[in-house]
Amino acid sequence: IEYLHFADSDFRTEMVSKIYSSVIRFGPSPLWKFDTIHLLLIESGDYVGNYIITSFCNLIGKNQNSIIDHALSLLSNTMYGYMNNQALISVASWVIGEFENKDPSSIQVMLKILKLPQTQLSTKCY
Repeated sequence: IEYLHFADSDFRTEMVSKIYSSVIRFGPSPLWKFDTIHLLLIESGDYVGNYIITSFCNLIGKNQNSIIDHALSLLSNTMYGYMNNQALISVASWVIGEFENKDPSSIQVMLKILKLPQTQLSTKCY
């Protein structure tokens, strides 16, 4: 993941895809996979394809008992620092919308995301 900063944009898209596939295939636990992919989204969100976002949301949904509290906390805290990162915002929107039922402020967070000028239509759909 550290090398992604030095790779050119054509190669970076392919590297992100291969790193993601490796993490999903060889990751030791759902929590480790989540943390590693979360870091990948932060570092290279502009190079993440929709299939990775969908697959990552699927991973979270399938393992919600073991990682959902961690995912909610981490995504809620990190998305504010990366509001231009549409991949991260898409995943955070889906997780908050799907699983956050304890905190009424989550509705305010979702409304804020919808009103941001940089929020793309695909992110709004999540």
